[in-house]
Amino acid sequence: MATATPSIPCATSCPTKEATPYERIIIDLEDRPDVKKEVEDAMDFLDYVMCRVPDQEDAKYKDDEDAYEDDLEEMQTKTDAIKPKDFPYTFYLMDEKQEKAYDEPIFSSYKGPVYWNDCGRDFIVDPNQPKENFQPENMANLVYSSLTPLKIYEGGDKPLTPN
Repeated sequence: MATATPSIPCATSCPTKEATPYERIIIDLEDRPDVKKEVEDAMDFLDYVMCRVPDQEDAKYKDDEDAYEDDLEEMQTKTDAIKPKDFPYTFYLMDEKQEKAYDEPIFSSYKGPVYWNDCGRDFIVDPNQPKENFQPENMANLVYSSLTPLKIYEGGDKPLTPN
C-alpha cells in the first residue's frame, strides 16, 4: 500500500507555477537616460561586489596548486560570516575594498521599491508542449511562464545596500 509523501518545499532552483500568471513588463529606458544610467551603475556595482572570483591564472597561484582553493575557502568563510544566513547564492568578498562596498548604497538617487527574480524563476519552460518547440529553429515557439518577482526592498530613505 502506498503512503502519502509530504511535499518538500522547493528552493529558488526548482520553482513551481503560480496560480495567477505573471505578465513580465519591460520598461524601455532609452528615453530616460538618467534612470538608464542609474540602473547601469547599479548593475556594475553589484557585479563588482557580488560577482567576482579570484583569477586562477594569477602568478601567486602558479607554484602552489592548493593556494587558489585555500584562498577561495578563506574568502568563502569570511563572506559566509558577513552575508545573511538564508542568502541562497555563493559569492566571494575578496578584499577590504570589496567588503566596504558591500555596505554602500546600490543606487545614487533611486529610493523606490526593488524587486528580484532570477532565471530559474523568470523562465520556466512548460514541459507539456510539442517536442518540436525544443528544436533550435523553433525556440521562439517555446511556451514558458514566469513567477512574480519578489519584493526585496520596500523603498524609503534608508538606502539599499548589497548587505
